[in-house]
Amino acid sequence: MAKYSITASLDARVAQTIDACTACGKCLEICPMTLPGEIDVSKAEPITSSVLDILEGGVGSAVAEKWASLCSLTGKCIDVCEYGVNPRFMLGMARRAMKLKNVAPSERKANGKTNFAKMVKGSRTMSHMQLAKNEINNFHRPAEEGKRPELVFWTGCNVWRTPHIVMHCLDILDGIGTPYEVLGGPGNCCGIIQLRSGDDENSVRQASTSNDRFAATGAKEVVSWCPTCHMQFDETIFHDGHEERPYGTSIFASFLASRLEELKKAFIHPVSRKVGLHLHGDMASVNQGVREVLSSIDGLEIIDFGHEMVGYQCNSISIADYKRDAQKAQFDAAVEAGIDTLAVVYHGCYRTLCAATEEYPFEVVNYVELIGAAMGIEHPSSFKHLKLLGDGDKVLEEVSQMIAQNAMDPDEVRAVVETEMLGVYESQSLKLGQEFIEKIGAKPGAAAEKF
Repeated sequence: MAKYSITASLDARVAQTIDACTACGKCLEICPMTLPGEIDVSKAEPITSSVLDILEGGVGSAVAEKWASLCSLTGKCIDVCEYGVNPRFMLGMARRAMKLKNVAPSERKANGKTNFAKMVKGSRTMSHMQLAKNEINNFHRPAEEGKRPELVFWTGCNVWRTPHIVMHCLDILDGIGTPYEVLGGPGNCCGIIQLRSGDDENSVRQASTSNDRFAATGAKEVVSWCPTCHMQFDETIFHDGHEERPYGTSIFASFLASRLEELKKAFIHPVSRKVGLHLHGDMASVNQGVREVLSSIDGLEIIDFGHEMVGYQCNSISIADYKRDAQKAQFDAAVEAGIDTLAVVYHGCYRTLCAATEEYPFEVVNYVELIGAAMGIEHPSSFKHLKLLGDGDKVLEEVSQMIAQNAMDPDEVRAVVETEMLGVYESQSLKLGQEFIEKIGAKPGAAAEKF
């Protein structure tokens, strides 16, 4: 699809949203961000009506702009709408409209370029400080000459900061035996960073380029790892499908659930774990897929402890204190439930929470690590190891060989490590459970043995 027709499609869907929405306010009433954002739900109808004003290019109220800006993309609002409106898309387009109205085109383009470059630098730095270039290149695994893959595994960009997750995914796909091709990284971006910056032109250019590459493989399905990429392609850019997108889509967890009988044949080891799940909104049946797959592993017990996070992953929650308190509440509930493993679904949550192993009596893993354990696959998390060092100097010393081998600038590595791995908020958030742990008598750091 041509990039300009994508933009026209977005505008057309915005117009449809304006026509369909009655401003009943039910989406705001169920929104989990109204409480931390101090938004009065008794005024749901006028606030929602003001969001429509924003979409029409007018001036919205301050509280309507605040609500749109705080949206954590949980998706609970979609199910309560009786008029066929996707409020998550509506608020996303309200944020777009605010950018288009209030920020000059040159500034929007510059911001998109800057934000994209920051993401590329962070992802490449973190991946290259953990793996040699030949190992990274091996991940791409193009289909054999003359053979068409059944699916494309679309990694997205940011999961490369935690390469052990990618390595597990590829070995799991190998275990299923389905021919696949891997595409990902900044060269196959979904365009979300530019869209969030208000740079429509470059956003749809990125999405169109990626779509063309997926289509060129001839694969019938694109299986995405990243929920942001999936949302961008399925709810925003290519909503309801287009003839220019000749493939189906799914997210990795729901894909695995669809191939569970084949996957179970590769489960050769019991995994004796009491597992709690760190879940967010159930996009594309991801949570159900994770439950189905993990429940099929011999010896693994899933323990429900009554805490589901808002947002679609941890980094979509923009109020830092609220996010910190929610994570602490989940950790405390997990301890009381007696789990020894907290399994997260996405890479963003993993990066934020993995060092909790140091403070709480359970280990934080990505759920694919548990699948790998059942299949006899083990790729230790170098990201977790480095983050647990807790100090920039120690991290740089640990990765000095990779820095030299991959010709990296140590100062640039340090900057990424200190801001994106050892960030002040993340490290502080993992020390909040000490008082609770002591109160119930559990021993900090008593994480389960490695499998």
